[in-house]
Amino acid sequence: MVFSGLSIAQIFGDDAETGELTASVEARKRMYDLVVSDIWWVDRWGTTTTMITSGQPYTVCARITNVYYAVPAFYTLLTIDGTTVGLKSISSMLAGVSIDLSWTNVVTSTVSSHTAVVTVDSTNLIPETNSLGTAEANNVRTEFFTVRSAEWTFAVYLDADNNLENEGILDFLETAELGSTVLINIVVMFDRIPGYDTTYGDWTGAERFFVAQGTQPFTTGAYEHCGELNMGDVNVFVDFANDAFDRFKSSKQSLVVWDHGGGWVDGVCIDDTSAGDYLTTDELRGGLVSIRSHIGKNIDVLSFDACLMGMIEIMKVCEGTVTEFVGSEEYIEWQGFPYDAIIAELRAAPTMTSWTLAETMVLEYHDFYYTLIGYQYSTLAAFHLSSVFTGVTGDLDAFANLLTSKLSTYKTQITAARQATDEFTYPYYADLFEFARQVEISVSDTSVQTAAQNLMDAISLATIEEWSGNNHLMCWGMSIYWPETDYLASYDTQLLSLSGTWDDFLRAYFAVSPPTYLEDFEEGATSISDWTKTTAGTGVVAVVADPASASAYSLHIAGGGLNLARATSPYITAWNSLTDYTVTMNLYVVNPKALVVYDDSRIIVAMTFMSDPVTGLATPTLIVVEDGLEVPLYYGVTMSQWHTITIFAHPSTALYLVSFDGADLGGYHMSSGVPVEYHTFSMGGEVVPGSKDAWDAYWDNIRIEQ
Repeated sequence: MVFSGLSIAQIFGDDAETGELTASVEARKRMYDLVVSDIWWVDRWGTTTTMITSGQPYTVCARITNVYYAVPAFYTLLTIDGTTVGLKSISSMLAGVSIDLSWTNVVTSTVSSHTAVVTVDSTNLIPETNSLGTAEANNVRTEFFTVRSAEWTFAVYLDADNNLENEGILDFLETAELGSTVLINIVVMFDRIPGYDTTYGDWTGAERFFVAQGTQPFTTGAYEHCGELNMGDVNVFVDFANDAFDRFKSSKQSLVVWDHGGGWVDGVCIDDTSAGDYLTTDELRGGLVSIRSHIGKNIDVLSFDACLMGMIEIMKVCEGTVTEFVGSEEYIEWQGFPYDAIIAELRAAPTMTSWTLAETMVLEYHDFYYTLIGYQYSTLAAFHLSSVFTGVTGDLDAFANLLTSKLSTYKTQITAARQATDEFTYPYYADLFEFARQVEISVSDTSVQTAAQNLMDAISLATIEEWSGNNHLMCWGMSIYWPETDYLASYDTQLLSLSGTWDDFLRAYFAVSPPTYLEDFEEGATSISDWTKTTAGTGVVAVVADPASASAYSLHIAGGGLNLARATSPYITAWNSLTDYTVTMNLYVVNPKALVVYDDSRIIVAMTFMSDPVTGLATPTLIVVEDGLEVPLYYGVTMSQWHTITIFAHPSTALYLVSFDGADLGGYHMSSGVPVEYHTFSMGGEVVPGSKDAWDAYWDNIRIEQ
């Protein structure tokens, strides 16, 4: 006879085989022995497996066997990698039976091997013993399982905190038509608003969902309840993307930005319950840089389910952070992307490349809005961004330079070309490819025609897929700012303007003066009106506003086809020996050689970059510069992250304090002079690798703008 895998002799002793049950045998019959006899895993899709997909909820199951007499209440504990997952309470258990326990919605994100430990009677309520002496030891069972990456995480930043709430619900339901698989994560952050749609609990605020087939947007189905958030806040945008890609690790990442869009002028993601705040192009750029730094690679596909975002200015914002770009020159139809069809294709080919997914988005958009519905104004295009910035932007600059130089001769023809070019919603967004084609037709100058053709060729080569309805038949998916009448001065500070010459052509065309530069100078200049510039070491520049001035200032460092740095100080409102004077410059650096913090006419703290002679990558070093003396201060600055340097100079001593990212780096004495006021200067900037030969190439144009 065998009982739970053990013979009677093993349970009660050798003499029990003959039926000679002595008093001692009777006592042993009343022993307790609880055993963890098995552990197994069931993934989100109902499959028993030891291979779990990162971030996807799964269930851990354990079988508990009671070998001897019935036992009273006890607890069973599950830990994963030493961390408690949950404690199960069992009120009692009959003799000779097994029960199965389960811990549901367990999430493990780290891709590696993991350890699951189940401990029965974890609080030692039951005195256990058996003839083998293993009654306590068999209370614990350890098993191993593996967490793997998915192929894709398809994340949707769904801002329906406005009049698009109903459309947001419909698009959410489209993502759930088929939903995630073991190889594909569909993740949605959904923000709603009162007053437009009362279905699915009429909740407001923001919820995060892992979307499986049939998931509905009830709050009970969310994996995180975020409360009311401002979807126009770049920190919210970054937090969602970083969390989604951390929690649901995958080989490739797709990020959809869903809401109203307005191109570079009006940004994207308008949050009505946050006073209409939205993501500006600067915020979008900073957010994408932060996400790219966090995940350690480009976002594979960035798509805008938002109007008017298919602009070269928006693509420029994405430079160096995104591989494939999807957006529309025109408005996006109210129904948005056909998510059910896109996800169906992704499920059918989960190993598809980023190129193919971007192409699929355009093709499915065409099939839905043109083939099924017959819309004529819709557009959508996908571009390979590295090709945009190795081809299109350079050819655009050459084209713009020629137009500027030939403007006095061909302005009438250029105007005719612009009037013949399709525009989108607003009279200042025009199709770049079609404008080049119209110029090639209208302007007889062969050099201009060649430049126009080169630009069209470059756009074509950078295009993954493009579709424009019959009313935009000659368009090619990439618009540009080209106003019919007034030129917006704010265009001067767009990344495309800071690194290229299209804005120079527009200003020449509209006879608009360039920005008021206090100086446009080369290396070696020493001083300018209201400013002092000092150089120290290689590629360190400091600019200080005159304390008597009450203007706002911007510093732009550009050249070599790249925008290197931008910083803007607030208006100077006080410079008083009796009060602190604080200037904060939020510096954004694309490809820097130096970040600087300065006081009066001297550089106090400078961030310089020392190139590695082998790799060519620049290693950042924080340096104190005083009368030309460089003193190493801080090393090991993390690349591709935002950092803040702050100095505090005291008016009554020759001491100043330095901090980096909030950490105190100590006090330092000035070798000459004493500041006349308190000064606290703080400058934050992203630090990214640079080429060892970059500085000379990029020292073309340093301009100070008032």
